[in-house]
Amino acid sequence: ETIDTSVKDSISVDRSPIVIAPTAFHQLATDQAEVATAIAASNTKTPYIVSCYSSIDIQKLIHNVDRSIYWQQLYIFDDRKITEKILDYAECFNAKAIVVTVGAAVSGNRIRERAVGWKIPKEYIHLIDNASHLKAINLSQGLSKKCSSWKDIEWLRSRTSLPIVLKGILDKNDARKAIEYGCDAIVVTNHGGRQMDSVVTSTDVIQEIRQELGSNIPIYLGDGYSSGIDVLKGLALGADRILLGKPVIWKLNENGASGLESYLEELILELRTMMELCGCRNIDEVNNLRIVSK
Repeated sequence: ETIDTSVKDSISVDRSPIVIAPTAFHQLATDQAEVATAIAASNTKTPYIVSCYSSIDIQKLIHNVDRSIYWQQLYIFDDRKITEKILDYAECFNAKAIVVTVGAAVSGNRIRERAVGWKIPKEYIHLIDNASHLKAINLSQGLSKKCSSWKDIEWLRSRTSLPIVLKGILDKNDARKAIEYGCDAIVVTNHGGRQMDSVVTSTDVIQEIRQELGSNIPIYLGDGYSSGIDVLKGLALGADRILLGKPVIWKLNENGASGLESYLEELILELRTMMELCGCRNIDEVNNLRIVSK
C-alpha cells in the first residue's frame, strides 16, 4: 500500500522562518566552536546571525559559512572604532543584514556565575583583537555600551547601506522609533530573560507591536522557542521569523555540527506537520492563523 503524499508535498516552507540568534562563545559548547554552527546553518540554509562575541575570529569563521545566510550582530560600543571594524567586516564579507543588540547595555545580575566565580576565558574573547588600539587599562571602558542612543542608530544608517535590524524591542513606541530612525526590521525579545527577571515576554507584546507597525515591516521574535509548535505559534502571533538561541547551544553541546544540523532539519519537518494539522499551505497562511494561544 502506498501513502498519498500530495497533501504533504503541497505544504511549502518556501523561506526558512528560523534564524540562529547571536549567541556568544560557542567554544564553550563544542571544540568546533562557531565553525560547527556555520556548517550546520549552511547545510540547512538557515540564516545565522554571527555574534561579535564569537569565540573564534570572524575572518576564520566566514570561510565556513554560506554567504547567502550570513548576518552580522553588532553592539554600539562606546569606542566607535570597535563598532566600525566589525561593521567593515560585515560589509567586506557581504552580510545580508546588521543586527544591532540594544537590550543589554549592561550585564544582568547573574547570581550563579558570581557564586562560583566563573568568567569567560580570555582566549575566547576574539573581540579584543578588534580593540588592539586600546591599552589594557582602557579596554573595559572601550567595550562598554552605556553611551549609545537613538542618534547612534541614525549614525549607523548613514554609515552603511546594509539592512539594519534592531534587536531588543519590547515597546510599541520604541518599535515605531526604530523604523523612524532608519531600521528595516526589529527583533521583539527580552534577551531570553537573562538580563532582568520579570520583564514582559516577547509573546506578551508581539501583537500590539505588529498592530503598531502594520503588515509591511518585518518583525522577528525571540525568547524560549525550541520546537515546531513554538515556531508555528510565533508566526501565528504576527512574527515573520523566529530566532533560536539556547537550543542551538544545547545541540552543539550534544553532537557538534551534526547535532545542530539534525535538530534544524527536524524542526522544519515538525513545523510542516503542524502546518498540515492547521490546514496551512505556506508561511503566509500561518501568519493569518487565529486558532493558537500563547
